[in-house]
Amino acid sequence: MLTFNDLLTLEGVDPADVLLARHQDTRLEPGQLHATWRNARGTFEEYQNVQRHDRFPVGSTLASFVCGLRR
Repeated sequence: MLTFNDLLTLEGVDPADVLLARHQDTRLEPGQLHATWRNARGTFEEYQNVQRHDRFPVGSTLASFVCGLRR
């Protein structure tokens, strides 16, 4: 089984250097954020470029995740 850490390592990225960001927003309808990621990538990029607080150090390597709807 190929893991996310395997993918990072294959690309020469040390998994220990990567911060994970899981996007979830209770202000939105279930699945809306996932649909935006899939269908309006520019809008999603704008959304994730804004944080309320400085959560990640400048220059950090981030991996961003969006959860889809569970069926």
